Amino acid sequence: MRDGMKSRAGFTLLEALVAAIVGSIVVTAGMMAFVSASRITRTKNLPGKSEAASYAQQTIEKYRNYIACDTSWFTATTCAPTSSLPTVWTPDPLPTDLSTVGSGSILKLGTAKRCFKVSQIPDCVPGLNPIACYDVNAQVCWDDLTGCLCP
Repeated sequence: MRDGMKSRAGFTLLEALVAAIVGSIVVTAGMMAFVSASRITRTKNLPGKSEAASYAQQTIEKYRNYIACDTSWFTATTCAPTSSLPTVWTPDPLPTDLSTVGSGSILKLGTAKRCFKVSQIPDCVPGLNPIACYDVNAQVCWDDLTGCLCP
């Protein structure tokens, strides 16, 4: 110790009290954010949306390989689309075996529908690579069928 000064190792009681209050405020705010996020998840039906997105992705992946010159959707020599190209919403049946889905599945509602269509990308001139000018679009509906485009 120099010049008669005491060593100030550690915190004073007031500093420790302020640190505890600030810490409790941070923890409380974090918990409130977590509770709010879980409440939003429940009310927005995100599990259902996640399941629907999965079924839509299955459809897109199943039909995207059909966008090629050597399929029935396009003529082999010119890669022009044929009349079998599904340009309107076409049903793609959902799984019927409900033993593999959970109790909260959109399939348990009995009204779920899935469909797809192929659309041409605007301002794209199809050549010998139709995948550059055509997209597969999918839609899954389950609870509000009023805005559903699936037949």
